[in-house]
Amino acid sequence: DGCRVPLPWAADEPNFGFSLDHASSGPGLGPAAPWLPQPDWFAGYAVDVQQERPDSMLALYRNALARRRELWAGTGELSWDDRLDRADVLVLTRGSARTVVAFGPDPVELPAEFGEIVLASAPITGRTLPGNAAAWLR
Repeated sequence: DGCRVPLPWAADEPNFGFSLDHASSGPGLGPAAPWLPQPDWFAGYAVDVQQERPDSMLALYRNALARRRELWAGTGELSWDDRLDRADVLVLTRGSARTVVAFGPDPVELPAEFGEIVLASAPITGRTLPGNAAAWLR
């Protein structure tokens, strides 16, 4: 089950810091091994590694959590915006906030009337959202 795996906390710890000392391992038996696989490449996704990288998924997630209320806690209804007229692009608006998601490899030019880019899941050059990426605007 490769989609449900223990969260890697520390790259240099046994089991990536997930299961260091649980009651289920028994007194004096040491860490309990996770029952789901943790391949070696998980080390690069450990919290202690990602928190040092401003371009990491952890940094993106923390930034999104910090900004979501300011952008999305409005009184307006969530609505579809089909002005881009592309089957591979989803645009949702609520009040002055907008989400643009590119579900394919092709980049998306973000119109100026969509507002300033507040957050993006990939680097943006100018107003071009790369394929397979998302952005919040206001």
